[in-house]
Order: sequence, then structure tokens, then C-alpha cells
Amino acid sequence: MTIPKNLSKESMLAVANHLVHGKDISTVEFNAVEAKNYLGGLNFMIEVTQEKFELIITANEVTSTDEQFSIDNLGFGDNYKPLDSYFKNAAGVIVRRKYNKGERRNSNQTMPRLAFQVYEQLIAALPVEEKANFPVCQYTSTSEVVRGIFPSVEEFKKYKNSIEYLTYSYDGGRLFVIYCWNIFSTIPFVQECLRRFGHEGDQFVLTYREKDKKEESVIEEQIQEFNGYRNP
Repeated sequence: MTIPKNLSKESMLAVANHLVHGKDISTVEFNAVEAKNYLGGLNFMIEVTQEKFELIITANEVTSTDEQFSIDNLGFGDNYKPLDSYFKNAAGVIVRRKYNKGERRNSNQTMPRLAFQVYEQLIAALPVEEKANFPVCQYTSTSEVVRGIFPSVEEFKKYKNSIEYLTYSYDGGRLFVIYCWNIFSTIPFVQECLRRFGHEGDQFVLTYREKDKKEESVIEEQIQEFNGYRNP
């Protein structure tokens, strides 16, 4: 059977369900993850091009071309892999990350590091109390806000004993350290930077895609190795 490449995963699942079980073709009850898993279980050989999504962060809103994205469920970022990230100001000038030697490209840490890069001097000038109370992550509207821009890993771990953090080096070896878990976890931090330091029309753009099975298995190995902690 030949299936058009532009057919959605949900539609492919509905077709497969119709062929195997004789059910009416409907995509209402299925999502993309179920579609992929179900078709694999039925031994369907289907070539699907990875869909890319674009997420835009401004001072006032966060939007994504991914219909499953929700700012109120940032933990869902575990399922995605970053592809690109950049800052664009109101005049259309684009700024990209200046990678340090050995720094991995397009990781979960690229976008927040870019925010530090763009606003480095302004963040450094904040009083200690403001750095300590700087919002970094809130997974749901009712969950506790994770806060703090710390000067060292040791100070960070006094607040949150976790391996889930990023470091940003500036001014001859000084550090910014913040919590960083998955691709979405630092969206609140980036947005807070825009609110405090940005101008109208400034935005950060993140391009990403779903992780494939191999990438998902690597995450599972990390979970087992670190007893549930994830090291971006």
C-alpha cells in the first residue's frame, strides 16, 4: 500500500485501523505519538519526514507551530530535540550563539545561553537579591516557580540539589548558573529576560522536532543512570 508523504500520522493511523479492523476512517481519537507506535506494531513500512516546529518567544506571549505545545506543560519538552535557536530584534537583525570551544551545538542549553549572551551586561549588573529571585522555570500555572541566577554550581546546589543546570562563563571566568532540564524548561527565563531588558518587537526563535526512537532510548538510559535526573 502506498501512502502519500504529506498524510498526517493521525490520518495514517486511521487508515491502518480501517484496513486491519474495518473501522470507519477518523482521526479524532488519535494523536501523533499513538499513530507512530500503532503503525509500527502493525508492521507497516512507512517513511515519514520529521516535521519541524517553530516556537517564538516575545515579552508577552509564547507561540508554536506545534499544536501539542502548551506553556502550561513544559515537561513535554522531553519529547523534542532542538535544531536551531536565534534572537531577532525589532529591526530584523539576527543574533546567534557564539559557541565556546567544546560547547555542543543546538542543545537544550543553547537558547538560554544565547539569552545570557544578548543580555550579559544587564544581567551582571542586577543586584544579588534580584539574581536570586529571577524566575527561571514554572512547569504549570500552579507549580512552584524555580528561581535563581547563581554565581557558582555550589551556590546553585544549595538551592536545588540537581545535575540539571547550565553554566555561562563571562568576564574572565565569572559564572551564571541556572536550572535547565529540557528544551522547554528555560522558556520562562528567556521570556523574563525579554520583559526586563528587551524592546518591543524583540523575540527568540527556537526550531525543533520530535525525537526519534534512538534519541528516546538515550534519554531512558540517562534516567536510569541518574535515578530520574536528566542532564541536558
